[in-house]
Amino acid sequence: MAAADYITLTDYKVDHAISDTSADVTLTRLITRASRAVDRLFRREAGGFAAQTLTKHQDVGAFSQCRLALSVPPLLSVTTLKTDEDGDGVFEVTWTAGTDYLLYPLNDTPKTEIQVNQVTGRYRFPAGQKRVQIAGSWGEATAVPEPIAEAVDLQVSRWRWRLRAPEGVAGDSEKGMIELKDLDPDIAGILMKQHYIAPTGVFA
Repeated sequence: MAAADYITLTDYKVDHAISDTSADVTLTRLITRASRAVDRLFRREAGGFAAQTLTKHQDVGAFSQCRLALSVPPLLSVTTLKTDEDGDGVFEVTWTAGTDYLLYPLNDTPKTEIQVNQVTGRYRFPAGQKRVQIAGSWGEATAVPEPIAEAVDLQVSRWRWRLRAPEGVAGDSEKGMIELKDLDPDIAGILMKQHYIAPTGVFA
């Protein structure tokens, strides 16, 4: 599944009073490039600022404390949590929410840690590579944060006009767009002031 973009083509065209479809392909690519530039700035997985329904896997460290708590990238909800107890690639144990594990912080989202319920929990996280499988909704919030969406919109507009400028990005739109990788410094600076932090957890 392709990573989520932080604004839609339809919304961009409405906001900028674009009615024709001749630039739709170029605009779609610019939106994706700007979205991924935001991810790079804050070391997010692709689409990490949008709610995405995904299944992810994680390694578990060998230290005993690692088996009681698992740091994860921003997580909104869990559909299923399974573990591979013997490392054979089969996730044979299904954990029960509330009974076997709790999501932290308890009273806020996104969640950034999964802890074994130390009262009723029946399992521990098994140490080893790719031992935990989590299916759920991942992201910072159910809706893309407004500063992120605004930054992508502004960057797309700048790139759009540079591609048209005689002394803008060199080459045609296809070749020129290869150079459009990073956010403009002022846009990056505005976002940095929002204090978005790098996520924890290492997923594959």
